[in-house]
Amino acid sequence: MTYSVDRRIGIISLGCDKNRVDSERLAGLLAGAGFQIIWLEDPEPINLKALIINTCGFIHSAKEESVNTILEAVDLKEEGYYQSLYVMGCLVGRYKQILPEEIPEVDGWFGPEAFMDVLRTLGGRCDMKPQRVLSSPKHYAYLKVSEGCNRKCAFCAIPLMRGTFRSRSIEEIKAEAKELAKKGVKELLLVAQDMSMYGADIYNKPALKELALQLSDIEELEWIRFHYLYPRPFPYELIEIMHPSKSKVVPYVDMPVQHGSDEILRKMRRATTRQYLIDVINKMRDINPDVVFRTTFIVGFPGETQQHFEELLSFIEITHPERMGIFPYSHEEDTYAYKHFKDDVSEELKQKRIEQAMELYQVLVRQWMTQQIGRIVPVLVDSVTKDYVMGHTWWESPDVDSSIFLAPNKKITKGQLIHAELTGFDSLDWFGEKVTDTLKVAR
Repeated sequence: MTYSVDRRIGIISLGCDKNRVDSERLAGLLAGAGFQIIWLEDPEPINLKALIINTCGFIHSAKEESVNTILEAVDLKEEGYYQSLYVMGCLVGRYKQILPEEIPEVDGWFGPEAFMDVLRTLGGRCDMKPQRVLSSPKHYAYLKVSEGCNRKCAFCAIPLMRGTFRSRSIEEIKAEAKELAKKGVKELLLVAQDMSMYGADIYNKPALKELALQLSDIEELEWIRFHYLYPRPFPYELIEIMHPSKSKVVPYVDMPVQHGSDEILRKMRRATTRQYLIDVINKMRDINPDVVFRTTFIVGFPGETQQHFEELLSFIEITHPERMGIFPYSHEEDTYAYKHFKDDVSEELKQKRIEQAMELYQVLVRQWMTQQIGRIVPVLVDSVTKDYVMGHTWWESPDVDSSIFLAPNKKITKGQLIHAELTGFDSLDWFGEKVTDTLKVAR
């Protein structure tokens, strides 16, 4: 179908995967109203009725990226490429009072999830049940199970932008999951700011296991992956069913712990201790030895001394995460830390500590990866070229973790599930050889 410029809408989605889900929901609404959706990574000189930028406002670098993207789009609008420019999302939710004054060239500002307001502004009307328009490859998709957060972490501005914690019902989530599965989605990545508390507000107790089992009944799905488990309360019942004989949940635990020093954890208001975190990690591995542990840490929190940092390094050595990210502390307005602490660790020292922690992690993860050589693992294929086949195992989440590379094979297709033998690695990426392409076996 050929669309006129008056029906062409560009969307740029910045920030986290929860934001991506919002962008896809908006795209579904607009597509249902007869608009053509054009996904863009950055502003481009193409003719559009409107460009919509869904922004992130989490930390300074994300805010800076959002503002720079808006300013690039303003220039292209003034050159005549976009009839209108709209900005939505977390940055607007946080700074709606000052943004219109600072960037008056933007035609409209909308907070998170203001989908119907955007549609009305564009003069559209959706007369059918909207379905998400995926921006990810069709074989995997993200699904948001809740919104907002009730935690009081000192460094975090998300409750300021997204509000209090609100779960979606299992029935609503399952209905959306079925729609995605019918579109060809094989891996479902469930996301929430606080996955561990899913269901507590509507079922009077956390309901992750029930959600997982309900979603495992969807025949077309092969893998289910959970992101952002909070350490307290930890859902051990979910770890117990991370096995093909019990559910389709892959043995992958994404649990940000943020630090390994009791004093810093206390100042961060994380409601955990170093020993509690160690006990959780040990117990989940005892319950399910196949579990891969992914986590993130923050360095340079106000008052972090060399001793605190060394406690973080020893925590990494003790818990040896298989997948890990580490980020510099960002001093965010209106957070508890901003109001009560001084940002007293230099950016230079933050970066030095990140490098030192990553050097330690590289040593530990290579030891683990060496132990896996020769193992046969399931692989979901993400890309096929004349030079290689690339995918990810159930140990890696797409977009954030590493990949596995296989020799080119004309019989392998994108989105296929196969088995591969691990033959080596380079940095954090695997090399492997295909063993079988039997879909059901590869679960």
